[in-house]
Amino acid sequence: MIDARRLLTLREVAARGTIAAAAEALAFTPSAVSQQISKLETEVGAPLLERYGRGVRLTEVGAVLVEHADAVFEALDRAEAAVEEAKGEAVGTVRVGAFASAATELVAPAIRSLRATAPKLRIELSELEDPSSIVGLRLGELDLIVLQDFTHVPTRTPSGFTRHHLVHDPLVLALPRTWRVGALETLGDLRDRPWIAEPEVNPSGRAFRRACRDAGFEPEIRYTVESFQVMAALVARGLGVALVPRLVVRGRAVGLRLEEAPGRGLSRQIYAATRHEEVQRPTVRAVLEAIREAAAQEAPGGALRSRNS
Repeated sequence: MIDARRLLTLREVAARGTIAAAAEALAFTPSAVSQQISKLETEVGAPLLERYGRGVRLTEVGAVLVEHADAVFEALDRAEAAVEEAKGEAVGTVRVGAFASAATELVAPAIRSLRATAPKLRIELSELEDPSSIVGLRLGELDLIVLQDFTHVPTRTPSGFTRHHLVHDPLVLALPRTWRVGALETLGDLRDRPWIAEPEVNPSGRAFRRACRDAGFEPEIRYTVESFQVMAALVARGLGVALVPRLVVRGRAVGLRLEEAPGRGLSRQIYAATRHEEVQRPTVRAVLEAIREAAAQEAPGGALRSRNS
């Protein structure tokens, strides 16, 4: 019989690409991981990994085994959900991964409310960018993740995940209050101004650049930062203009002039994701509903003040 723990080790190695990375994720030594894989190869009677560059990759047999591993762990998820359902209350630990603004604006309020409504529920929160959250959920290191999907660079929900909509968050134009800017028809009217943006490797950075190109110009990105909060702070210091999610800057607009973005507006959809079977667990459902309630309360609404008002 195939050992489930060894199967999990193989899946981890396949996802991480090296024995060393899998060992770090599993809190094993590299030799222990190698031993687990060797024993699994003995159980199935065939090599499961092969050298590839500086790392390893699955053999054909290994790929077949990992493909079936997903079904094994889905069955374990169903078993956990059934056990929790039988307990009749939300007791246990739920591990959540979320990007920075979702962690502060959505997950943190949810955790606070659950302290009163589900005191036996423990929530562990990790601030992670979307790719790391997706890997963590797929490997069973996380139970629920919060992701973002920007216009201009839509993404597909990963296979095996269930998507749960949370909030539509428009991106707004943040200008220094000290700037004198005329009426804006498109983003191109700001082509001669310095811009603040995320790196192009980030979805929001790619979405911003594509929106500028749609408006017929290449922005002069003078400041490249990883955080929307840092972006807003730089704008408030008069250093440039930026597109930022309304959820991030609402109520924190000191030194900023916020306006609706001209032209075809940018926005992001914030959503939670779970493995298909995990959402049946009472603990995961409780956390998801608390995050949904926080999202409903924090959902941006109302018109922005115009420059001439």
